[in-house]
Amino acid sequence: MLSGRFDPGFRIRLHLKDLKNALELARETNVALPAAAQVEQLMRAMVAAGRADYDHSGLVTIREDLAVFRLTDAAAGAEAAPSTGGTR
Repeated sequence: MLSGRFDPGFRIRLHLKDLKNALELARETNVALPAAAQVEQLMRAMVAAGRADYDHSGLVTIREDLAVFRLTDAAAGAEAAPSTGGTR
């Protein structure tokens, strides 16, 4: 993720199809899957952003969009910054 590459292993559009089926079954059987529903929304946002062919690790890009922050920028800064030897 820090390299900014999200080459497909299993594409978001396929995950989304499977997740839709799981959520439909959960509704039919009156089972709550709140985390799955949230992931579905994030995946739908990825599709809307043109990232349907990203791997599921690309979910981080939607979180980055929401945070207006890129991990790749942070990683580049960490490489350029001198180490303080401390912990986070």
